[in-house]
Amino acid sequence: MKPLVKSGARCRVGNRVSISISSDPWLQDKDNPWITTVNPAFIGAKVSSLMHADSSEWDVDAIKDLFNDRDSSCILSIPLCSNRPIDNWYWSLESSGIFSVKSCYKSLQVLKNGEASEMEKLFWQGLLKVRVPPKVKDLVWRASSGCLPTKTQLHLRHVDVDIISPLCQSDRETVSHFLVACSRVWPCWVSLGLGLLAPDSETFGHWLMQNLVRLDQEQKAKVFMLLWAVWRRQNEWVWQNKRGSCYGVLLLADSTLKTWIKAQDREIAPLPYFLSPEDGRELWSKPPLGSLKINVDAASFIEASKHSFAGIARDHNDDCKVLWKDLDSVSIVFVKRSANGAAHALAKASSFVAERVLVKENISSNVLEVMLQDCC
Repeated sequence: MKPLVKSGARCRVGNRVSISISSDPWLQDKDNPWITTVNPAFIGAKVSSLMHADSSEWDVDAIKDLFNDRDSSCILSIPLCSNRPIDNWYWSLESSGIFSVKSCYKSLQVLKNGEASEMEKLFWQGLLKVRVPPKVKDLVWRASSGCLPTKTQLHLRHVDVDIISPLCQSDRETVSHFLVACSRVWPCWVSLGLGLLAPDSETFGHWLMQNLVRLDQEQKAKVFMLLWAVWRRQNEWVWQNKRGSCYGVLLLADSTLKTWIKAQDREIAPLPYFLSPEDGRELWSKPPLGSLKINVDAASFIEASKHSFAGIARDHNDDCKVLWKDLDSVSIVFVKRSANGAAHALAKASSFVAERVLVKENISSNVLEVMLQDCC
C-alpha cells in the first residue's frame, strides 16, 4: 500500500524551504516527479537554494549547470508565486488534489492489470445504468471482478475445499461455470431467448462483456436478473437442498424485476387486488339478511412495543355471533376507519385484557358505545 500512496503523492512548490531536491516528488511530471540527475551536492539541499536570494525567480544558469536537460526543463516549467505560500502535499490522481479511495483503487487496478481498454471502460460505466435492484448490480460487479466465493476462488485463497461443482459433479466451480456454463444452468440462458454467445475458456467478465455490447438496456436488465436468480437458485440447491426448474428460475427473475420496477414508480398507487366497488365506505352498514359482516382492525402501541388485533362479527340484526359453519361464501372489502370503528375499538381494548380475549362481561362502555353508534 505504501508504494501506491507514494506513486500518487506530490509536493506543491510554495516557499521552497521544506522540499528536498533529491528526496521529494516535486517535479510536474505525471510519470516521474523525481529528480534524475545524480549530484552529491543535492543531499540535504532544499529547493529554495535554486532561486535567486533577492527575488522569487529561478536561478536559470545554476539550474542548467547542475541538472540534465530533462530535470532543468521540468524545474523551469514550475511557476513561482511572489507571495510565497508554504509548501504542501497534494494527491495527483484527483483534480481537487484531495486523496480519494476511488482514485487509489483505480490506480491499483491499472498497476495490477494495465490500462483498461475502451470496451472495459464502457462496460463498467454501463453496468451502473442498467435498471435493476442494487443487490443485483452488486452481484454482477462481484462476479465480473472475480470476487464471488466459489470453490475455485476459495481454493486460491488457501481454503481447503474440493473445487469440483457439487451440482454437476464434473467441472471446476468457477464463477463462469457456477452462473453460466454448468449443464444445469445453460438451458436457462438458452430459454431466455437473447441468442447469447456460449461461454468459452475466458473469464466470466469477458463472457458478459462480449454479450452486453449487443444488447439494449431492457435486455441487459433481463441478463442481470437471470444472473441473480441463478445465483440464488444454486445457493438454495447447495445449502438447502431445494431443487428448482429452469422455468422457475426464469419466473423468479422476471417477477422480481417487474415488482421492483413497479415499486420505483411513484405514480402507481398500490391497491389490494381484492378491492371492489363497495370499498371506501365511510360509515358502517348492516349486512344483507342471512349474511354476516366481520370487521377487523389492528392497533400498535409503540411505547410498550406491543400490538393487538381484533374482529367483530355481526348479522343483519346487529347480533355478534360465531356463524362460520353456516357461511357458504365470504367476501372481503376495504372500508375507511370511520366505518370500522367497532373493530378498531376492540383492537385497542384487547391490549388491556388478559390473553387478549374480550367477552361480553369485560367489554367496556366505550366499546359498547362505538358499536351502538355504528347502528345509528
